[in-house]
Amino acid sequence: MSPISTLRIEPKSTDGSGDVATVVADVVWEQGGGTIRVRSLLVWRRAADGRWRVAREMLNTGAPE
Repeated sequence: MSPISTLRIEPKSTDGSGDVATVVADVVWEQGGGTIRVRSLLVWRRAADGRWRVAREMLNTGAPE
């Protein structure tokens, strides 16, 4: 697998309450001469130590151009 040469993450919306937050973003990267576009959904959860960590991640290749 070839390395990623560029990566762009563009957040579209962020929502949260208490110890849980979600971020929807468009993600584009260049790899092996091609461009890959996906829509990302990240679910963040605040851990007992107070740090935010990704609890779930979903990538959808049906992202708009």
